[in-house]
Amino acid sequence: MSFPFSGTSLRLPAGFQNLLEGLALEVLRAQPTDVAAFAAQHFQTLLEQRE
Repeated sequence: MSFPFSGTSLRLPAGFQNLLEGLALEVLRAQPTDVAAFAAQHFQTLLEQRE
């Protein structure tokens, strides 16, 4: 998937859309007051699960 941006075409890296969709779903489920801290913890958990 690519998007026009100031005359350039940007391509999403493989897996990026799924990563953001997963975060969006978790944010909607949890309704955190601090979305940035929640996202940091979410991605930290994903990294730990991957190792």
